[in-house]
Amino acid sequence: RKYIIMELTKQQIQRIEYRLIENGVKYWDIRIEMLDHVVSDVEQRMQLGEKFEDAIQNSFISLGWKGSFNTLIQRRQKQYAKLYNKEIKQGFKSFFTSLRSLVVYLFLMVLIYLFLDDKTFVKIIFTTVIAFFILVVGFGLFHYKKVFKSASLLTSFTFLSLSLSLLNCFLFFPKLFFNSETLSTTYLSIVFLVLYPMFYVGYQTFFKKYKKINNTYVKLMQ
Repeated sequence: RKYIIMELTKQQIQRIEYRLIENGVKYWDIRIEMLDHVVSDVEQRMQLGEKFEDAIQNSFISLGWKGSFNTLIQRRQKQYAKLYNKEIKQGFKSFFTSLRSLVVYLFLMVLIYLFLDDKTFVKIIFTTVIAFFILVVGFGLFHYKKVFKSASLLTSFTFLSLSLSLLNCFLFFPKLFFNSETLSTTYLSIVFLVLYPMFYVGYQTFFKKYKKINNTYVKLMQ
C-alpha cells in the first residue's frame, strides 16, 4: 500500500485501533496490519457517503468479523509462523551468501585463532553474546505491549531464546555427561562459531521485523 495524505484524522485512526482492541485483536502486529487495511477501506466507504462508525463496522464485516475476529487472528497466527520460518531460512541463506557477513565471520575466526589460548578473550565473546540477549530482553520490556504482545515478534524472541538455550546446552553438556569441570578454549570457540550464524540471523530478523511494523504504524498516525 502506498501512503498518501490520510483523509482520516489521527483521532479517527486511534478510534479504529481502539475498536480493534475491543474486538479482541490484542496482538500488536496483527492489529497494525488490520488497521492499515481498515483505514484505507473506511476512507473509501466515507467517500461513497457512509458515516464513520458505519464504515468501520462494514469494514470489519468485510474482514470476517462475526462478533469477534478470533477466526481471523488464528489464521493470521498460522500464516505468521509460516512466514517467520521462511524469513529465518532466507536469513541463513543471506548470511552464507552475503560478502559482508562472511567477511565479519572470517574476521571473527581469525581473531579467535589468534587468541585461542587466551581465556579472557573467550570470556569476552560469550559475555558479549549474553549482553546482546539482555539488550533484547530490556528492549522487549521497554516496548512490552509491542514485543510481547506481538505474534511475530514473540516468535522471533523465542528463536533468540532457543539460541541461548543451545549455548547453555553446549556449555553444560560436558560437565553433565563427562564430568568435565574445565572447558577448553578450543571447544568454547567452536561452540561460538557454530552458533554465531543463529545469533546473527535471530537478532537481525527481530529488529528488522520490529522496524517494519513500527514504521507502518508511524506512517498511519502521521
